[in-house]
Amino acid sequence: MIAALRRAEEGRRTGVLRAGDDGVLHLTDGAVTFAESRWTPAPDAGPPAPSDRWPTPGRTDGGPRPAPTEWHRETRLLLAIFDAVYFLLDSDAAPSFTERPPHRPAPECRVSPTALLRECSRRREEPDAGWPATLVDRVPVVPVRTVRRRRIVLTGPQIEVILNADGHRTPADLARDLGRTAFGCLTAVRALTAAELVRPPRNEPDALPVRRRRPPARGSDGGEDTAAPAPWAPVELDVLLRLRAGLEELT
Repeated sequence: MIAALRRAEEGRRTGVLRAGDDGVLHLTDGAVTFAESRWTPAPDAGPPAPSDRWPTPGRTDGGPRPAPTEWHRETRLLLAIFDAVYFLLDSDAAPSFTERPPHRPAPECRVSPTALLRECSRRREEPDAGWPATLVDRVPVVPVRTVRRRRIVLTGPQIEVILNADGHRTPADLARDLGRTAFGCLTAVRALTAAELVRPPRNEPDALPVRRRRPPARGSDGGEDTAAPAPWAPVELDVLLRLRAGLEELT
């Protein structure tokens, strides 16, 4: 995929770069304008994001200030592109490129493959706490039964993930339900695992089968397959009390 992406950039090609049924990248003149993968939610998936999840609109080029909704859509699209490319680089499907007219989402964003690959390389340098990218839609997030009595400081996304982790949903499922990126949820799960709040996935007996499906088109319902959920154990009350105390300290 990396080599195919670089060739498309160097040749300023316009069309679709597909990784089997794992996902697609739309390119215009060698720049990525849209991306989908089976691991990540679409830009408009999930509940509406509160304003504090997105950058404050603003411009430095003297042009008119866009409406916040336009900036939110653009931010979602950019995050979706980076999200999808990160996971598609782990696809074992042979990439194929098809020349097509430009795909012009609204708003239109263009990201150079060089920038995408640089960011993906940076992300891969982060510790994974036993959660490689290939497990993002295969292993449910299972909270631990007990927590050692020690001070734990969590970020907002980490609190959101641990409170919604039910032992059934994978990081990819949580991303769709919470309206966050798959990589953002995976990062939160890795941190929670390192903090011993989530069970490590090593030698995970309850891994779901690999989901091989074509990513849904934008605007479709993107129905999930019906793999049997893994058994789970509820978090003890002590954990929830500590999380509430952490939330109160953040406010």
